[in-house]
Amino acid sequence: MTAVPIGGPYATLAELHAWMGIPDSKTDKDTELTRRLASSSQDINRWCHRQFGRDEVATARTFRPSMYGVDVHDFWTTQDLAIVPYLGTTAGTAWDLTQLVLEPLDGIVDMVPGWPYNRICGYLGHVHPMLTQMFYTATTVQVTARWGWANVPENVNTACLILASADNKAKDTPFGVAGFGDYAVRIRSNPIAQEKLEPYVYRGTAANAYLVAAG
Repeated sequence: MTAVPIGGPYATLAELHAWMGIPDSKTDKDTELTRRLASSSQDINRWCHRQFGRDEVATARTFRPSMYGVDVHDFWTTQDLAIVPYLGTTAGTAWDLTQLVLEPLDGIVDMVPGWPYNRICGYLGHVHPMLTQMFYTATTVQVTARWGWANVPENVNTACLILASADNKAKDTPFGVAGFGDYAVRIRSNPIAQEKLEPYVYRGTAANAYLVAAG
């Protein structure tokens, strides 16, 4: 799967046609299938507590630092990256990016490459002097970045197709898709989709406390 804009579906209509064995020439259900793709992608976002599209333009978001670094939303490139500490509403001096480390290192998690950055910290996991000073002198950090993932992971793409296909079948039941309950019920009812998404569920409960604005 290639890149999609933030808010876009994680699979294409052509992929869903192929997944469900629908000829390309049969387009009478395309409006409904497009809705199912969008709904399934939103369910994936809520389940994983993150989204897998990407912004092409850098924008600013605000986070709270800890003494060990700053947990941020996923961003897929260092291009246009800027980090500015704030004390209340007063901006400080922008951080020197060459003195910081972005994690996960090399974009690899569990031997799988392609992950975006989501943590800013000092070298070797130690408290960098800049971060120590930040902890005592600033209340928030404004991070300007191109948010999201460079490309939609293959497992997320597959999970989207599984859920969209299941939702399409469910609409013909007496209670329709609503009969499956909320997004969590629908994903749990698809163990293969749940397994595909498991590595991408964001579990930073402590880190979540530092997030201020979702942007």
